[in-house]
Amino acid sequence: MIAFKLSRIKLFLIYFSFTFLANASNEGFSFEDAHCVAWKTKKKVLIFKSLEPVGINCSIKARFKRKDTGYYIEVSVPIEKFDSNEPMRDKEVSKILKANIRPNLIIETEAHSLQHWKFQLKSNNFKNNLNIKIANRSFILETNAKREEKEGLITVKGKVITSFSSLSLRPPGFAWGLITKVSDYLELYYNIDISKIEGFKKALMEP
Repeated sequence: MIAFKLSRIKLFLIYFSFTFLANASNEGFSFEDAHCVAWKTKKKVLIFKSLEPVGINCSIKARFKRKDTGYYIEVSVPIEKFDSNEPMRDKEVSKILKANIRPNLIIETEAHSLQHWKFQLKSNNFKNNLNIKIANRSFILETNAKREEKEGLITVKGKVITSFSSLSLRPPGFAWGLITKVSDYLELYYNIDISKIEGFKKALMEP
């Protein structure tokens, strides 16, 4: 009887996991809003099916700040606002990112002079190092940013290719890795609306 019950539990886990992850498949994605960040990873289900789950967060706040070395952009990302269309996975991501220690991811650009930022804003493509703060640790990642202007809306978008291990994180799993296997591969995306960066426009208009 006990063996029968265990078999039923295994079948339920396999069925639920496959359904749960099949709904998470994303061959690509686009931001619904001009002011968002997102994560994307790769996952195998039952060995033979590959999926690419995506979590998008459009509840971010950005500020243009100053310190001794110059001006920088700080983006605050509430971890619990990531949406991958699967609440269970979003809760797992919240645990992985240790929202209980620091509820927001903090992303900061390098600091530069106002003249440098004005020059960058006129460039279609530019590089910058991002300092990402997760819980009580910080990580430096290089990114290539692209400036886009459409109907008067200016956005800066880019992508960072990294891994969970590079950020001292464990990949999310399900059913103890018996059914699914998440790759260490991780992509981070950002799409920032310049008009929503607090203090940015005012600072760049200064003589």
